[in-house]
Amino acid sequence: MSKIGPTAKLTAQILRVDPGCEGPACTMRNVQLIVDPILFRQHGVNQVPAFAMVPGDPTLPYCERDEEVAPRASHIVYGDAALSGLLEEYARLGGREEVRDAASRLSLR
Repeated sequence: MSKIGPTAKLTAQILRVDPGCEGPACTMRNVQLIVDPILFRQHGVNQVPAFAMVPGDPTLPYCERDEEVAPRASHIVYGDAALSGLLEEYARLGGREEVRDAASRLSLR
């Protein structure tokens, strides 16, 4: 619980279009950023940045998830890199199908 405040602050900094803007009137990027401590534990993530592609809906409440078949990432990529580089490395590790959609959307930018 002691990490929720700092995590929320970091999330706001990441999503803010203008890094110098402060307060609720700042324009934010229209993307989802999910930090899930339970998924961190399930995958043994103990350092960040870490990138994984977890199947299913990560916003589904825990009480509605099937605990018997918890979604698992095939691979985890560690390191500070551009998203395109993380996707390339994930594909190289064997997750080509998993990253295909994200990589194609990114290439359109």
